Amino acid sequence: MNSVDVATSQSALPSAALAVARPPPRQNHAESFIIVDVRQETSWDHLIVEIEAIKAELQLSAYWHAYVGNEAYGVWILYPDDRASDQIRARFTLFAARAIEMAGIRPISLPEPLQHCPQWKDYCRAEEAAALLTGNERDFAAAVPFGLANVDRDAVDPCTRAWLEELRRESRSPIIKGRSRIGDTECETLGLRIEDLCGESAAYCRRRVREDIRDRLEGTKSLSVDNSGKSGSLKTQRRRGRRPNLARRVAIESAIKKHGENWREHLDEVFTELDASGVALGDLEGMTIDLGDGQGTRVAKWGDLALADGDQLRQIVDRLRKYVA
Repeated sequence: MNSVDVATSQSALPSAALAVARPPPRQNHAESFIIVDVRQETSWDHLIVEIEAIKAELQLSAYWHAYVGNEAYGVWILYPDDRASDQIRARFTLFAARAIEMAGIRPISLPEPLQHCPQWKDYCRAEEAAALLTGNERDFAAAVPFGLANVDRDAVDPCTRAWLEELRRESRSPIIKGRSRIGDTECETLGLRIEDLCGESAAYCRRRVREDIRDRLEGTKSLSVDNSGKSGSLKTQRRRGRRPNLARRVAIESAIKKHGENWREHLDEVFTELDASGVALGDLEGMTIDLGDGQGTRVAKWGDLALADGDQLRQIVDRLRKYVA
């Protein structure tokens, strides 16, 4: 299957998907003898060790390109993409498969050309017409955008795509807006670079370890005073008091499930539904949302959580993950 590059304006991401101009400079790297013990039962701690070993050998980057309105069908490119990097990229894609399995995320299939670029047929016709003007005849009937052709060449596999989409939702990297012209249509484009792909992957895994520890401590352990009178010792005990509110959990799970894998992009709708249903906030009630300039507001309803941004928003998302089936 042939893949084709489409040129975009200078304001668009220069090295993403349909807008790949020149790949970043190739990096020379020697074989490493770091051995990672990947056990049969993978944990977030094991994944941290694995991704840091990959980073020690080569810094990988990821580039995302999409058209406004079709963000879910963006194209991902991994760099470096030379033959010398094949083994490292293969190790990263295996890491990505294990990571989404741990996170309970489903693989995401490659989009069709028209899902990614609704004007793709117009582009192909324009290229065929341009070729005829120079006395050449070119057939673009089977052409696809660069990044959607061959898995492990220009395209990423479904597991890696799902992992990169998870990182994109939480990445601090800025979204770069641009425009491109396809035939008579001007399209708005979006681009994003994850320069330190292994570093961001490791940070994500560490956050999941932290959240798992917090959930265990909140669910099965409490701080108490031991027999010696020393405070702060950690004792495992059966949790007393209120029983878990099963109806609340089901309501939250239902509100999130309606938006599928992209639920993080629909938090406003999730919060609106939970408020309308009178679902209790639980431990989120009373937290203070930072509004900037020294201002803040205490959370009294689900809709107040929509005011959160940056690290606070990530913390709220982390708390909601346990409701994702």
